[in-house]
Amino acid sequence: MKIAFVGTGNVASQLVKRIQELNLEILGAIGSTDEKSQTFALKHQLNILNDHSELVQADLIFLCVQDARLNEIIPIYSEYAPVATTSGSFDISVFSQLKHPVGVCYPLQTFTSEAIINFEEIPFFIESHSEQFSNSLIDLAKVIGKDGILMTSEQRAKLHVSAVFINNFTHHLNTLAREFGEFNNIEFSWYEALIKETFRKVLNGAKDIDQTGPARRNDSASIEKHLSLLNSADKKVYEVITNSILNKFHKK
Repeated sequence: MKIAFVGTGNVASQLVKRIQELNLEILGAIGSTDEKSQTFALKHQLNILNDHSELVQADLIFLCVQDARLNEIIPIYSEYAPVATTSGSFDISVFSQLKHPVGVCYPLQTFTSEAIINFEEIPFFIESHSEQFSNSLIDLAKVIGKDGILMTSEQRAKLHVSAVFINNFTHHLNTLAREFGEFNNIEFSWYEALIKETFRKVLNGAKDIDQTGPARRNDSASIEKHLSLLNSADKKVYEVITNSILNKFHKK
């Protein structure tokens, strides 16, 4: 299988490294600008596919770009070869009658370009109007990652929302906590045991019985004390999440 890449961001970087690790053939890559193409190609020792006609040699084109660009580029690149977006929330239903099949091969993971990623733990979620192409993507997902799982665009969008809560929002909250601690001369390393225990509970199912804290106890005195220590932006975040917990456990 010859694979081409459109996009030069974090997802593309990690997939390229994994595919090279597996000794699968990469035809080359295309970035949104010549500069990005050159930088990416040099970093990963790839060909730059300046001439789109080279794409006819590809068996698969991975589209690792922002969702806002997909409506524009899917019709363009599907003229050359089958294409698969790595998007978590993009709906491919409007692209069922193009020259080559269109699909989704969404890895459920957070990616930064330099992180060490264990792909053997990552499930990929697959969709296509073509059963043959779906099966090909499932087979590829099983080689690259842990598994390939069929899922509709509607269900995958809901999966993506959950992933945003689990990863993106959690990361942001930890960033706010670290910044608050640094401002108040609190070492972030002191939270290590707490972080480990929190995510042990999360991985075991995050049951209601595991929820603790002032909002869970309806401890208004502690909540007011905390609010008095926060700046206006962080206070709003604290209030939204506190109210969500209060509504879950103490709704009248």
